[in-house]
Amino acid sequence: MFKLLLLLTLVPCVAFGQSVTGVSGTISNDEAVTITGSGFGTKSTAAPLRWDTFEDGTVGADISSQGYWSDDGEPPTFSNTNQRLGGSNNALVVLAGVQDMFYKNNLNITNRILLDFWFRVEEAPEVEYQLKLWGAAQSYPSTVTPAIGDFLWERSGGSKSRYIQIYGTDSSDATDYTSWPTSDTWTHLCVEIDQGTVGGDDAIITTFENCVRNSRWIDANLIQDTGDNMDSVKFGWYLGNGGSTTNTQFDDVYIDNSWARVELGDNAAYASCTHREIQPITSWSTTSVGVDLNTGSFSTDDTAYLFVVDSDGTASAGYPVIIGGETTPGVTPPAVTDLTATGGN
Repeated sequence: MFKLLLLLTLVPCVAFGQSVTGVSGTISNDEAVTITGSGFGTKSTAAPLRWDTFEDGTVGADISSQGYWSDDGEPPTFSNTNQRLGGSNNALVVLAGVQDMFYKNNLNITNRILLDFWFRVEEAPEVEYQLKLWGAAQSYPSTVTPAIGDFLWERSGGSKSRYIQIYGTDSSDATDYTSWPTSDTWTHLCVEIDQGTVGGDDAIITTFENCVRNSRWIDANLIQDTGDNMDSVKFGWYLGNGGSTTNTQFDDVYIDNSWARVELGDNAAYASCTHREIQPITSWSTTSVGVDLNTGSFSTDDTAYLFVVDSDGTASAGYPVIIGGETTPGVTPPAVTDLTATGGN
């Protein structure tokens, strides 16, 4: 079966494999930046499977109108309400039933999944309801298992619970409890999934919220038969068990089949960050990584730190940059020994 391990804080370890020695380019949003160093490892396809800021859509138009996403139920739309970043769009899902969502099938995922995105949940007006926030499965819109989902419950009396659920395997209905997000506030979520082997109790599912690891499964069973791996993701999904309608919003959605990535954080030690922004990758080698810089909600003149995270989810020491600067500051990156456990957000 599986072993359930709930961890409320990061357990740091030292990253020996990779080292960032320089950064070149303008440290501004959408500018090309090159990170140099050593030990970055390999990434067979540099670019993520999807990086979506929803900026190309027309406000009020269906998310599916751009041709990438499919939808079901009440069509999710491009929105400019409750902006996370000034002047920016997001994806609005009005949850009013069983299948209100946007999704993507056939992502070319065979094992590892990385999801990184921001979301905002409005509480439903009812005193008791269930909200399903996002999921991954073999395919959608009808869920083909194996699958996992993020379930939020509010119960009469005001009690709240949230869990990541596996279903459709011999871990059926297994749940790993995690924290309820702050309502009406943009929240950062990162999910690392290793689907393991066919019939093996070796899958790993880890979630991170606002830079804190708040749940982790080890030794779960996901894949029952060859070819039955999860290859689809969805955002939005369900409101029921008493709930009538509410809004959820998503922004800066990053999907990949590798945990290797680049992040911009607010602390030189990865595990000490309270704010991180994922970076869309354009090139990757063992000594150089290119990104189109995503400053997210960092502001001009902020000091931030670039991290190269390898394919096992272990981060380098942070390399300092000044948002809005032409190059990195003229300082040597600090020696950091408290970095990360596998993964992060």
